[in-house]
Amino acid sequence: MKQQLRTALRFAAGLLTMTAGFALGGCGAIDNVFDCNAVCTRYRDCVDTTYDVGACRSRCDTKGNASAAGRSEVNRCEACLNGMSCVGSAFQCGVQCSGIVP
Repeated sequence: MKQQLRTALRFAAGLLTMTAGFALGGCGAIDNVFDCNAVCTRYRDCVDTTYDVGACRSRCDTKGNASAAGRSEVNRCEACLNGMSCVGSAFQCGVQCSGIVP
């Protein structure tokens, strides 16, 4: 449990740092990569430790760059996951993230 808390705190700190950097820099395509990485990594950390984050990120990035609707879907999922515990995100973000992660 202590290790999970440490991992969650590191994840949150990294997410906050990256979010601040992107907010100040304002990068379009890079934003999608960040969102996808956060979503896919979160799924691995919370649901399946053997989940292929690279493949998920690639699929998610393709979806996010394909259309405005795809970008919106990725951003909705990532926004839902922000600040949620693993248990909370599983119950609250299933609909928003179903097209991105299993």
